[in-house]
Amino acid sequence: ATDPEASIMAIAWYSSENMKTCKIKPTDPDLAGKLYEAHHEGAQGAKTMWTFREKGEPEGKVPAWANKGSFKPFGINKVEDYEDYSNLIKAMSGKVQKVADFYTQEVTEFNEEQ
Repeated sequence: ATDPEASIMAIAWYSSENMKTCKIKPTDPDLAGKLYEAHHEGAQGAKTMWTFREKGEPEGKVPAWANKGSFKPFGINKVEDYEDYSNLIKAMSGKVQKVADFYTQEVTEFNEEQ
C-alpha cells in the first residue's frame, strides 16, 4: 500500500483481466465507465448487470449497503430493487467516464500544443 508503482501495476493488471473476462474493447467509448462497473461489481456482477440492462434478465442481488442510503447526487433517492441499483451503478460509472473524457481531452490538447 506504500508502493505507488506496485499499486499502478496491480490496477493495470486487474483492469486488463476485467477487459478480457468482460470482453471490453479498448476502443469502447465508455471504456472507463465499463471498467469502473467491472471493478465495482466484479466481472461476473458486471456481466449480470449488463445482461439485465439489455434484456431485463437475469436479475442480480442488491447489496445491503445500497438499501441503506440516499444517492441524490446520482439522481437516485432510494434503491428499492435491482433496477434502481443498476441505475445507480450506471450513474456512478457515467461520472467516472466523464472525468476520463475530460482528462483525455486535456492530454490531447496539451500534446497538440507541444
